[in-house]
Amino acid sequence: LYVFALDSNTGNLHIYARDDVSGVLTHINLVAVAADAFDMRMSIDGTQLLIVGRISSGIRIYSFNAGALVQIGTHALGANPQEFIVSPNDANVYCTNYADNTITSFLRSTITGALTVANGSPFTSSNAGSSPTALAITSTGDYLLAINDTTNLLSVFDARVVLPAPLLSGIFDPTQTTAAGSINVNGTFTIKGA
Repeated sequence: LYVFALDSNTGNLHIYARDDVSGVLTHINLVAVAADAFDMRMSIDGTQLLIVGRISSGIRIYSFNAGALVQIGTHALGANPQEFIVSPNDANVYCTNYADNTITSFLRSTITGALTVANGSPFTSSNAGSSPTALAITSTGDYLLAINDTTNLLSVFDARVVLPAPLLSGIFDPTQTTAAGSINVNGTFTIKGA
């Protein structure tokens, strides 16, 4: 088991091995990944680490094996990327682009890990939303949710298609600490407590 710590001030990634019995962390590697690195995700299969750079507006793909990282690719993103997510089946990667009100969608090969920009990507975060900041995906990978910062809209997309199709947008009240919602089988999203 490995633990990663990204220092966004230096662009360094610290890799630790965790002892399964004692839980003790041992520093095993230090990798300079990018001066503007700010967010990272491990692929679900544990073979790749994806790192986003905010200034360069790019996503870097690294192969990961026994504590060693090797950069194997880079892809452009939209302006001022904020957050990204890997789908539960490892077949898609999505990233919010705050400044141009879009979400970039990638298809990910579950065999090689290669990313391909989805046809029609990036797509608008919603008809009424702007400045997407946060993403979530349902455990089945069927629905992608995006919070739009300047409009407080929650956008719901059907992620069962290659380019996620917008289903609806609704008011999201960030002052409600109990805000929750549910998605039924036809994709209708209901915000509870709003």
